[in-house]
Amino acid sequence: MTRDLGLDGCATVVLRLAALLTLAVPLADCSRSKATDAEVAQLQEECSAGSGARCTQLGAMYDRGDGVRKDRTRGATFYELGCDRGDTWGCVNFGLSLETGIGVRQDVDAAERVYRKACEAGNADGCFKLGAMRDEMGPPTARNPGEVLHYYERACTGGIAEGCTQLAELYRGRGGHSAHPPAEAALLFNAACKRGHSVACLRLAELYQLHEVEAPEGANPGAIIDGAIRQLDGQCTVGEAGSCLLLGLLYDQGGPVPRDGARANIYYGKSCKQGNNAACAWAGGPKRE
Repeated sequence: MTRDLGLDGCATVVLRLAALLTLAVPLADCSRSKATDAEVAQLQEECSAGSGARCTQLGAMYDRGDGVRKDRTRGATFYELGCDRGDTWGCVNFGLSLETGIGVRQDVDAAERVYRKACEAGNADGCFKLGAMRDEMGPPTARNPGEVLHYYERACTGGIAEGCTQLAELYRGRGGHSAHPPAEAALLFNAACKRGHSVACLRLAELYQLHEVEAPEGANPGAIIDGAIRQLDGQCTVGEAGSCLLLGLLYDQGGPVPRDGARANIYYGKSCKQGNNAACAWAGGPKRE
C-alpha cells in the first residue's frame, strides 16, 4: 500500500518557513568555539577598512550572539554594510532581515531588490529567495511563471538544493505551470535529495511509491523516507527550527510517517523554543482532522 505524502498543498509554505529560519551566510559550524574579543575587534577593524565579507561575518555574530551580545538590529546593520561593500552573502542576509522584519523595519519590496542584487551578482541563494518571493506574490494567475522558473533554475544550477526541489514542484504542474514528464521532476528531486534536502527525498519516494516513475534497482522508498526523517530529526536536535516545524507538520498531517498528534506537538514545541512564532501558535493546540 502506498502512502500519499500530502505535501503538494503545503510544500511551498513549509520550505519557505524553513528558509526564513536559516541564516544564509555560511557560518553555521556549530562545533566552532565562540569568537574571542580579539577576533571580534579584528573583524570590526577589517569591516571599517572596507571588507564587505568581514561586515557580513560581524552581522552573523551579532545575529547569533557569537562572541558578542546578541543584537539583531546591529546584525542587520552589518549585513547592510556588507552588502553595500560588495559581499553578496551580506545582501542575502540583509534581504532576509528586511523580509522578516527581524532587526529592521519589514520592507518586502526592499528585500526583493536586495535579493535581486545578490542574484545578479552570482549568488545562487539570492536567486532562490527571489524566486520564492515571486512564487508567493498573489494568486497563481497573477504570477509570472516564466520568471519564477528562471530564478529557481538559476538557484538549482548554482548548487542550491531547495531551488532544485521547487523547480521540480513547478515541473509537477504546481501554481499553473505546464507539467513536465514525471521523470524530469524525479531527476531534480534526486539531485536535491543527494545534496541533503530532506523534502526532496520525501517527494522522490512518493513518485516511486505511486509508480509515476520506476525506481532504480536497489532504491527503497521506505528507506529513503526513514533517512529523510532521521536527517530532519538530527537537524532539529541541533537547533534548526525549520526542521522541527517540518517534522511537526509531517506528524500532524500523516503520510510519510504515521499521524501522531502528540509527537507533532513535541516538534512544534521545539520549533517554538528555537524562535518560530508560528510553531508556538500550534504547539499544544488541537490537531487538524
